[in-house]
Amino acid sequence: NNLFVPNMLMIGIYHKVRIAYTHAAYLSRQFHTILHSLHSWANTCDDHSPMNKIETEIYGEFLSAPWRIELIKSSQLKANIRKCNRWKSSHLGIRKIDLLSANMPRYLWRVSIDNRNNGDTYTEFLLDATQIPQGKIMVGYISYCEKSVKFWSGINEEIQQSAIWDLICDNLESEGKSIITSFELAFTEPSRDNSLNILFGPPGYPNRDLKSGEADEFDNISRRPITHVINRDNKMDSLKFFDQSTKYIWVIDRYGKLIIGEDIEEKPKSGRLNYKGHPTLVDGAAARLGGELFFNNGWVINTRSKAYSAHMSAQPDNGNQFLKNVIAKFFTDLSITPYFFDPEGGNNP
Repeated sequence: NNLFVPNMLMIGIYHKVRIAYTHAAYLSRQFHTILHSLHSWANTCDDHSPMNKIETEIYGEFLSAPWRIELIKSSQLKANIRKCNRWKSSHLGIRKIDLLSANMPRYLWRVSIDNRNNGDTYTEFLLDATQIPQGKIMVGYISYCEKSVKFWSGINEEIQQSAIWDLICDNLESEGKSIITSFELAFTEPSRDNSLNILFGPPGYPNRDLKSGEADEFDNISRRPITHVINRDNKMDSLKFFDQSTKYIWVIDRYGKLIIGEDIEEKPKSGRLNYKGHPTLVDGAAARLGGELFFNNGWVINTRSKAYSAHMSAQPDNGNQFLKNVIAKFFTDLSITPYFFDPEGGNNP
């Protein structure tokens, strides 16, 4: 009698799952290695890296946290997101609906980074389990706290701007570079709109009718006098060119630029007031956020703009975070006081 002892077990799985767990784990380890290098480098530098805009403690915390990997259907992921009350943002912006309505592969490897103390998830990044290893594996990420929002914003800026990212990636194993290409594609292909949505909110057209003086009889936006335009990669290191006796208004346009102009109220001979408000800063186009800038024993900034900030009344915490981001992105070390969003307008002087 012959005794046959099996030495191999074959289990049928969904035939389109092409990325094995071992490969997903390998890619996660490679990303962990990159984060460790970035974190170490940021700790040795003063102010030259986008990474330094974010507290390095966040990166240390994420690096030491438990990382979990599991295979999940995209339908299950979306069901979880619908019920989630800790949602902050995703690679598609701050609105859940953008992620819920997005096309996704049927199966995903979900890599979760968890808080070691209470078990809450900081963030998740998603890998396409149906891709080939040489393809675009990174699908995106989900943030469940402000720390992870800052984390992904920093990673995005490193990819977009930093030569250090390239240097670190060049030292990876050749096979591990596939995750790098995939991450870069995930952050650059959808354009900068996604990161701008997280920083300043989605763009929208004026949320009010044009006022007298803002448009001519044919509804063409009136030309405005001098405006100050600051690109999103630059910062203002002085407000000395601004008149302390003048109130200014500002918007963040759809491209992430800060545009500032005088808040103009004119009284012509006809006696009817003419205005040049927020829509005239961008010729009536879509903008992400707007407010006022004025001097009151120091420079003060707020988000008082019915045209471009009224939508935040439903989520004032988001509006407050957007205002903090405006100050951090454009005003360097200036002494400028934020007055945070109040739907009633009561906290704005």
